[in-house]
Amino acid sequence: MAIDFLKPIGDFQYSINLEYDLFDDKKVKSFVPTSGALSIIKDVLNCVMSKQNIGNRAKLLTGAYGKGKSHLTLTLLALLSGRDKKLFANLLAKSKDYN
Repeated sequence: MAIDFLKPIGDFQYSINLEYDLFDDKKVKSFVPTSGALSIIKDVLNCVMSKQNIGNRAKLLTGAYGKGKSHLTLTLLALLSGRDKKLFANLLAKSKDYN
């Protein structure tokens, strides 16, 4: 029966909680970077690193429930906090394909 075949991953979590998952390396590693997410990451990193438009860096991230806004934010926070580069191996590989 199909129901016996389909089983979620043991530690699968339906949502990201930024407060509880902020330092969870497994959550950062499990981020699946889509082209849209890579575009947002690029935009945010460019804004943070730019010395121009200092007063125009606010971003509003909107989308349907379950689209990955919190997971993207968690990954961005990890990137900006200077965490171990090994956490971002998947992200870096996808970003090379993207741009």
